[in-house]
Amino acid sequence: LVKYRTGKDKVIIIAHSMGGLVARSYMQIFGDEPVYKLVMIAVPNHGIEGSLNSYCPLLGERKECADMAAGSIFMRRLEAGQVPEAHLYTISGTGCITGNESGDGISSLQASQLPDAKNYVVEGSCSSFFGTDLHTDILNIDKHSKTMDYLEIILREKPR
Repeated sequence: LVKYRTGKDKVIIIAHSMGGLVARSYMQIFGDEPVYKLVMIAVPNHGIEGSLNSYCPLLGERKECADMAAGSIFMRRLEAGQVPEAHLYTISGTGCITGNESGDGISSLQASQLPDAKNYVVEGSCSSFFGTDLHTDILNIDKHSKTMDYLEIILREKPR
């Protein structure tokens, strides 16, 4: 629909959290030819682990939480699938305790980044009971203007 309405051959997808996993899955199933760039913000690209799995259903839907768990069937299929030809970018948060590592409170920095992507990092912090503030606040440009700075760089960049 976006291609039709814009008259363009390709689209740029900007996705947050589970949306990035869904976009990757879509591209693996239906192909990535119509996608020029995929920008993933705070996406748990390698799944969520540890105690996050136990309280994830309190923050989101049970089925989606099960799919995002590291080692789930969904995550194993994503990991084993072909790397998209589209240009990949991640914008990941760090500064919150995420399992035993630093991350955005949901996804550790390491679990968010992809080796075939251009990876950017936004520094932040978490203060809520669950310690997941940065995972959603990374989208709030009043709190994290670096996210918008990176998006502008990514959207302007002419990939090789």
